[in-house]
Amino acid sequence: MKVAIYSDLHIEFGEFVPPEINVDLVILSLPILTKLLIEKV
Repeated sequence: MKVAIYSDLHIEFGEFVPPEINVDLVILSLPILTKLLIEKV
């Protein structure tokens, strides 16, 4: 099984476009911050 792990995605600084890879599972780990979420705080 192939796994891709992404963490600390601070996309308030720019768009995150993951590379095209052949995996069976993608894990997104916190924090995943967006500009919209930060403006609400």
